[in-house]
Amino acid sequence: MSRIVTLTTDFGLADEYTGAVKGVILSIAPDVKIVDITHQIPKYNIRKGALVLRSIIPYFPPGSIHLGIVDPGVGSERSILIIKTRSGKYLVGPDNGLLYPAAMREGVSKIIKFTNLEYSLKRFSDTFHGRDIMAPIVGYLAKNISLEEFGCETENIVQLKLEYYKLLENGVEGHVIDVDDFGNIITSIPAEILFENLNKTPEFLTLLTREGRFEAKMGRIFADTCEGGLVILPGSKGFIEIAVNKGDAAKNLRLKSGDVFQIFYKLS
Repeated sequence: MSRIVTLTTDFGLADEYTGAVKGVILSIAPDVKIVDITHQIPKYNIRKGALVLRSIIPYFPPGSIHLGIVDPGVGSERSILIIKTRSGKYLVGPDNGLLYPAAMREGVSKIIKFTNLEYSLKRFSDTFHGRDIMAPIVGYLAKNISLEEFGCETENIVQLKLEYYKLLENGVEGHVIDVDDFGNIITSIPAEILFENLNKTPEFLTLLTREGRFEAKMGRIFADTCEGGLVILPGSKGFIEIAVNKGDAAKNLRLKSGDVFQIFYKLS
């Protein structure tokens, strides 16, 4: 069976960078199936790239290889890692926190720090390791080269934690980790935290932000509130989301990545 390779980058669609990465992979392993996750990660936004990788990796089979390239430190002393997960999947990318959330979600079996330049292009640019080093690694992984051939095992990895919450009396605090293309606010609060720590299920919640106080319906789906209504629900990425039914919650609430908020039972 051909191996599945996914690509998640901040390259955009205007330049040839993605095509070059694919060309290197296919030159080494022509039978792989390449799946483009997205090339529209905001430039240098490691946190967004990490969230995307964490979100998609459970839905791919064992043996799949997931290349992440959001690498503002390209050419510096930062390492390139190959991670084998407990589920038999592989992550390849720079050691800048990008791979950490996905690796933690799947569980880590082995981490290799890449050192063996035999498995890179013979000539490489210090500004394009994605093409000249990471893409060859992926190609050779797909050809079943042993992990140990690529470098030395390590336990060190830059940690980037997406989850954050603080339990409050009658509520919880979190921050915005992303806003999707619909304007839905992905929070740092794991979905189970809000629901498990409520001793009853209220119909409404109170959201406090720097802009003020808002009443939101507590729901499971967007349509649990009226069109244009605010709803707080467990999102598909595994985190609590704040949304407006058929609207743009981030725009309405003036919330952006990094902003702190609090959720309470409806305050009287």
